[in-house]
Amino acid sequence: MSAISLLVLLPDKGGIRYHAFGTVTGAQQRGANVASFEVGHNMSLAELIRLARKATLAAKQHSYLYVEIGRNEGTTLLVALICSWLSRKRLNVLAHDGPMLTRSPGAYLSARRTRFERRLAYRLLSPLFSTLLRQLFIWRVDRWFVTTDVAKNEMEDQGLLPCFVMHHGLEDPVSETSPANGRAVVVPGYLGPTKGTDVAIHAWITCQADSDFYLHIIGNTHEGNRPWTNSLLEMLQQSGRPYRWTVDTATDSEFQCAIANAAIVLVPYRDSNPASGVVVRSIVEGRCIVGTSVPAVTSEVDNRVSGIVLSDADPQLFAEAIELLIKNPSLRDSYGERARLARGLGRRWVDQFDSIALHFN
Repeated sequence: MSAISLLVLLPDKGGIRYHAFGTVTGAQQRGANVASFEVGHNMSLAELIRLARKATLAAKQHSYLYVEIGRNEGTTLLVALICSWLSRKRLNVLAHDGPMLTRSPGAYLSARRTRFERRLAYRLLSPLFSTLLRQLFIWRVDRWFVTTDVAKNEMEDQGLLPCFVMHHGLEDPVSETSPANGRAVVVPGYLGPTKGTDVAIHAWITCQADSDFYLHIIGNTHEGNRPWTNSLLEMLQQSGRPYRWTVDTATDSEFQCAIANAAIVLVPYRDSNPASGVVVRSIVEGRCIVGTSVPAVTSEVDNRVSGIVLSDADPQLFAEAIELLIKNPSLRDSYGERARLARGLGRRWVDQFDSIALHFN
């Protein structure tokens, strides 16, 4: 393990950044020579090229080039592609949404700082370049990694080989209180329509919750979602219901502590990756989860055994589940502890790195 030399490219925010830094942490714990570059989502083309040049120089000093991408990480894909070609290093890729790589990578060739530029990027540049960029990227990949067996099978069906399953690691739990003693109903992670942030807010406004409890929205969003998230904040403000709004300002430590001390964690996703760092972190902390029937939830939570899995991202269903759990603190503890014992033990960053490094030598 100690002989491995690794350059890691990762997004500068969000769950994929957190996961990729876990890989970096695990590599460091194994004594590997590791360096990393963070890629901004809204970088201009000039900024992207400058970063790619720096990453290329670094890549030449390392044995392996490793990148983690998801459906919204077009700039990371482009930097990795440029770096791979210029350094002549093949890519080792964890595709969080595999077999999807990224949506509309061609759109990221525009700076997109104005509404006109965004329309130009997604309506003109994306159709012209996305297919070509994806194919060029695939040609540069030496190994694929995914987080579930289902995703591995789907990757293999599309000829994305060889493909291996990575174990999802985590840091040690930091919870200071049980779900029964918590007072926060937490909605952690990326804010966007597919994540159902609006569903959680509508549910909170309509549910009959004890006044000691509050809703905590914590995470980050992209600039294009700003009008939408601002409208949600305004809705909360007008509702008079207690809440906290920690968007684009939370540190990794604050984010972890918010999950670790939650009474309830809401995961109202309309769609999901095969695995979710939010779900796994909540389980390791022994939190009570209420989520929708999407892969990231159903792969980790057994309905009415280790949490509540709802059939749809329906605000009324979430409101009823919140009311039930607020009235039954022992049920919150029971669900959280069962989830932790069933799925939350033995998840370490070093194991995550080992599951990658196993295939390097």
